[in-house]
Amino acid sequence: MNTFQTPERFPPPWIRELEHQLPSFLTRQRWFGGKARVIRGVHVREVILISSEPAQRESVSVAHEQTEGNAKSVPSSAQVGTRLAEARFWLLIVEVQYADGGFDRYTLPVTMGVSAAVSPTATERGEVPPLGRPSDTLPTMSAEAAILRFFSVDGEWVVYEASCIPSFWLALADLLTRQSSGVSDGEDVIARSYVHHTSAFSLTHVAAFTQGEVRIFAGEQSQSLAVLRQAVVVKLFRRLEEGVTPDWELSRFLTEQAHFAHVPQALAAWFYRPRISDVASRTGTPSEEESVLLAMMTSYCPNRGDSWSCTLAELHSLGQRVMEAEYVTSELWLPGSASAGTWLTLSQQTPPAPWAELAGRQFGKMALLGQRTAELHLALADSSHPSFAPVSTDLAWQAALASRLAQQVKESFDLLRRQLPHLPPAVATLADAVLQRQEVLCQWAWQIAQRPVDGQLIRIHGDYHLGQVLCTDDDFVILDFEGEPARPLAERRRKESPLRDVAGMLRSFHYAAAVAERSAPPSWTPAQRQTWAAWLHGWYVWIAAAFLRGYLQTQGIERLLPRCTDDLVQLLGIFLVEKAAYELAYELNHRPDWLEIPLRGLKELAEQARAASLSENAQSVNPK
Repeated sequence: MNTFQTPERFPPPWIRELEHQLPSFLTRQRWFGGKARVIRGVHVREVILISSEPAQRESVSVAHEQTEGNAKSVPSSAQVGTRLAEARFWLLIVEVQYADGGFDRYTLPVTMGVSAAVSPTATERGEVPPLGRPSDTLPTMSAEAAILRFFSVDGEWVVYEASCIPSFWLALADLLTRQSSGVSDGEDVIARSYVHHTSAFSLTHVAAFTQGEVRIFAGEQSQSLAVLRQAVVVKLFRRLEEGVTPDWELSRFLTEQAHFAHVPQALAAWFYRPRISDVASRTGTPSEEESVLLAMMTSYCPNRGDSWSCTLAELHSLGQRVMEAEYVTSELWLPGSASAGTWLTLSQQTPPAPWAELAGRQFGKMALLGQRTAELHLALADSSHPSFAPVSTDLAWQAALASRLAQQVKESFDLLRRQLPHLPPAVATLADAVLQRQEVLCQWAWQIAQRPVDGQLIRIHGDYHLGQVLCTDDDFVILDFEGEPARPLAERRRKESPLRDVAGMLRSFHYAAAVAERSAPPSWTPAQRQTWAAWLHGWYVWIAAAFLRGYLQTQGIERLLPRCTDDLVQLLGIFLVEKAAYELAYELNHRPDWLEIPLRGLKELAEQARAASLSENAQSVNPK
């Protein structure tokens, strides 16, 4: 068998050609967050060689976890159709420059492949294949993975995005199990790169993994990750920011300090220091504040899937039972509106018989999830370290919250206005109705700054929803402490009211109900669909009440929350609006087909804001 040699350093002519191809490639990637912005150019700022060990393999089998929303389906196998030149992988740091003057930096792992018919003569001599005419006939591992194709004197070549290749994850895992990163591309990258191990890391994590033990997750993630032998999870961070990354920071704290049992253990992290920091720290190991986190490794927790997929599966199985129940035609069993006040009231009540019969098990599970959420917040608040110690709310924080919410609403609504002409008619009508309620939402936000609201600010999850929670046999494991990917790193590390996480989970229940409604069987009649929509609304209200019951009844959580129920309701409502407005921008950038979900949520929240405003005005006119 011939071994096809590629050069140690990534050839500069290929880099220049890649830079021309990357704008169109990036906009097709799920993890790329700039789809709604105009790209002015892309430049490769760093080339890091991860592995150069030869791997004479004709083909590779890749097991993918395909996802839709946060739901993962049964893995399938995809056969690679191109022989890799060798197991040599580079991690490119690419800078995306936008027409508005901003820029982002992303990681892009790449490797090279050749057609099985390529003559090895030139590559065996160590020559760099010159660029030539593009080739449309090269068999590829995946059409989406191919970035650059070209013809050389040796035949047809291709540069692939490497995160779909198991051997890339083996190389990355090998790097993370060594305290010396051992990476270089002929320059000084090795001096600016290092690996950190936590106290939970042990020699059991240094086992030699094989390709058949690699399961790659693809689809609805802002980062890329893989599970190796159901022992460890390796995550590659895509969008880069200099400073302490909350995913690693909180995972390490919960592992080494809080010893919280319901999260994966943090094991190892790979950092590098950008060139811009070299003057400040040319020698020695740099601090995390001046480094960038490239990848991390955590323990693997056996599970039945994430709570998003488990919840949708349970709703699907309940659909037919709902259609068969005689009492669905009665409105007596339907709860009130989906609002914080309604949820708090119902959290003190037992669901009526129809709900207990149809969804009682789900209510019990979500009450347990509420308890685990409260326990997470208490663990994050149990520290005197300046980065974690709780601080009290005050009027300055409340004013900042109101200002931030008003800004989030404005930015999301401005983006919606720009996209309005391109939306389907029905969605455009709903969007226009929501846009007319912008002032009501902003006025509601500023009400929080008018009088003191007590409570504590702590480190929180920051992007809490059903997809961030794994279902075990009888419990939950909480994942991914990165925070909302589109927000700046400093904002994601900021201390917040724990009600912000609560609002995120409540919005996730709304998403689950909306997706289940959209997934109704085609054979259902309009009347059945109407019944199903009404039942799902009731499910959403009761499931949220069950979650709040478990959360609020957890011992000790009361010291982190407002003592006054009206203040708690108002603050939770503010966070619900903030989350829905963030979702609006997120769907516009990533999943336009899902845009209707946050629009419906915002419309309902605007109606609640209007009612609250009218009530506030009435009380000011007729004080008692």
